[in-house]
Amino acid sequence: MNILILEDDRLLNKAISVSLEDSKHKTCCCFNGNEALAVLENRKVDLIVADLMIPEKAGLNFLIVLQNTTKFNIPLIIISALENAPTLIERYHFNCIAFFKKPVDPDLILDQINRLNLQ
Repeated sequence: MNILILEDDRLLNKAISVSLEDSKHKTCCCFNGNEALAVLENRKVDLIVADLMIPEKAGLNFLIVLQNTTKFNIPLIIISALENAPTLIERYHFNCIAFFKKPVDPDLILDQINRLNLQ
């Protein structure tokens, strides 16, 4: 599975990437929304793991753009430290298959992917 990781915390981004790659997934690490949009224009992505608070086209804005672009119908796993994140996810009807409150153990994300048979 090709997974885009959108997380500006470089250590967490790397930890998620390593966990997923150890299970034979391919990852692309992005640190802001503009990078992520560029990747989506040029690569096949099966799943996005995204933080809601990132620089340059903040995570929420990135997800709104993603949702309003009909060519992208990609499932999301959202991670966030925001207290109101679940409300935002529900309000905007994102294609969210799972939500994790930060701090998050990267292996929990992998477990969720395996549980949902998104391989």
